[in-house]
Amino acid sequence: MRRKWGIGLLIVPALLFYAPAASAQDIRLAVDGREHSISGAQIRDGQLFVPLPQFCRALGLEIHKYAGDERLYLSGDGMAVSLEIVPGRDYVGKGGVEVPLSRGAVKHGNQVYVPLRPLAELLDYQVTYRQGVVTLSFPTARAAPVEYPDHEGRRWDIYLRQPLITSMAADDLYYWAGTATGGILRITRSNPQEMVQFTTFNSDLPDSRIRLVETTPDGTKWALTGAGLVRFSGGESGFETVGDPYEPRECLVTTAPDGAKWLYDGRLAHLTGDGEAVFADTPEKIVSMAVDRDGVLWVIGESGKAYSRTEDGGFKECTALNPYIDRNHGGRIERVFVDSDGTKWFVLFLDFCPPESWHPFMIQRRLLHLLPDGQVEVIGEEQGVDRNWWIAGFVPQPNGDKLLLVTERVSLDTTRDYLVTLDGRRKALKDKQEYGHSANANGQRYLVSRDSGYFCCLEEGRKPLVFKCNAKTFRYGGKAFFLDGWLWFAERDALYRIDREGKAQKFSHPQNYIFGPVVKVERKDGAHRFFVCSPAGSDNDSRIVILTGDGHLVCTNNWFGGNFFYREGIDHHTLYNKQREMSDRLGGNVWVEDVIYELEGDYQYMLCNDTETSRGYIVAVDGQDNVIRSENDLPDLGRSRIFYIDPEGGTWAVFQDGVLKFSIAGGRLTTEQVVLSPLEGGVNYMLLDGDSLWLATDGGVARTVTAGDDYLSAWGPRCPSG
Repeated sequence: MRRKWGIGLLIVPALLFYAPAASAQDIRLAVDGREHSISGAQIRDGQLFVPLPQFCRALGLEIHKYAGDERLYLSGDGMAVSLEIVPGRDYVGKGGVEVPLSRGAVKHGNQVYVPLRPLAELLDYQVTYRQGVVTLSFPTARAAPVEYPDHEGRRWDIYLRQPLITSMAADDLYYWAGTATGGILRITRSNPQEMVQFTTFNSDLPDSRIRLVETTPDGTKWALTGAGLVRFSGGESGFETVGDPYEPRECLVTTAPDGAKWLYDGRLAHLTGDGEAVFADTPEKIVSMAVDRDGVLWVIGESGKAYSRTEDGGFKECTALNPYIDRNHGGRIERVFVDSDGTKWFVLFLDFCPPESWHPFMIQRRLLHLLPDGQVEVIGEEQGVDRNWWIAGFVPQPNGDKLLLVTERVSLDTTRDYLVTLDGRRKALKDKQEYGHSANANGQRYLVSRDSGYFCCLEEGRKPLVFKCNAKTFRYGGKAFFLDGWLWFAERDALYRIDREGKAQKFSHPQNYIFGPVVKVERKDGAHRFFVCSPAGSDNDSRIVILTGDGHLVCTNNWFGGNFFYREGIDHHTLYNKQREMSDRLGGNVWVEDVIYELEGDYQYMLCNDTETSRGYIVAVDGQDNVIRSENDLPDLGRSRIFYIDPEGGTWAVFQDGVLKFSIAGGRLTTEQVVLSPLEGGVNYMLLDGDSLWLATDGGVARTVTAGDDYLSAWGPRCPSG
């Protein structure tokens, strides 16, 4: 199979080699199974350099040069990924990410040379040498499924989505990592390569969407899941739901001096030091919370009022702040921070724009310091921190200073992150430094230096802890976690453990993961199927997962741009215009998601969504423009996605929660088969391959495992009520 290219490269040649050249030689280069002869290759400092034009011809790339410009542009079929090489730099830019490179492109005489191995590996090729031939091959990794029987007796092979790590915790034996869709990873501390994954398929975990994992002082492991709060009860698969199942919202967590946790996800829970969860009522929805050194919980409600929790479990309003809440200017308290000396700091928001308009440069924020005697002092009003700033973090230091993480709006569409020191003695701001700052689900604050790219951990009562690891060297963005003196960096494809000097150890996730939600499936030559996967369902770089002719699922490292559903022979622009035309024709709260025009017969089919209820349904139009709607004839499977025509000509509709086969005869729609998805996340596409039904979903890929030739009887008829 020839590899499809979507690569754009920018190469800036240097004027000289940095070391004397060895004599030129010819080499044999095999790319994707085809052998090429490369003349004039040279060894420099133990590294093989090849002429750029010959390298490009072997890989099927084109070189572009513009008048008056020394730069060379290389492109293939489209521009899915960009690569920028600048001589003299120890990195190259790939898709906006700086990747280390030991040697860059150089110019010798009138010829541009590139280092073969580093450049080929940047293009995701595997480089090997054997018997005089340098081979560039396209590496693949077989995906291993999880076996799963559903409640209807069907058996599925589940290929899970790659688990983007959301939070981390540790105990004496294990690191625990919560993931966005892949459950919980348990990593053995003595051997971090040893990982066990807990999901809904192999444990009592009620939901594989994990927002937060925490450990309380007694060693209890907690997880905030899509089905509510759960506690690890021991053994190999024991999880129990604590309290009624509850769909989490934005999660707030804060730690008390005794190590207990306060958790808010729409309801307030106290995770005590003895492994219990005590739920409490709140006066209103909470937007910020913190615990002082006496163990008193302070919260900010969405109305902008501040409250402290009383001994009897109630909440008392902090009236000392009320004079500063100017209702005429939208005044409200939006954040609370607790200092190491026990005093409280609050962020006051004011909007001086008239009610009928809005302008970001008329917004002000001020720091209010609540003193032990109940008096309030204002900080920042005369020091420039009040206008156009958002205060994201507050970190007390050992010397009494405070580190403020602030974001400044410098224009209508541009913001910058800074670290500002608040002098604890003089109550004055100083040492403004530009950083990129962020936080993870555990509430840990960290910085990334704009100059060096180093990570910096900010912890209360400690000096900033620097890890000499350049964030620009990672292929993808991710989240940092600090555990036991290590920096852990979780990105899309791997988990890294990094020491203070920047030495990183990479832990690849188990091979049963595909890389992002599946958004499209294409047929190729009647033998292979391509599941095109895009991270987070966006227009970011995508990967391709191949279903081979013998039924194996193979993950590739190729990139594929775009994530739209294209009907065969109809480009997206044309399809969109047809969708708008039919939506207008149907009128009302209707959006047409997909249209089938090319089928033989008396009907045209439209797959629609109700824009108010988000429920999907099918509409058929006959040759006399008579419309048949199916709202009352279909089960409620959520939003509609796309039509699918099976190899026998059967018509299927793909919905968020499952798929159904249907037919229309005598002016009436009949549902012949309904299959619910066993995976979390919306179904994006389906595929019938022999006896197997494949469902491509946001959470991964699922395949029915059948024993007979009749896939309909193997699935069994089921039509749930709407």
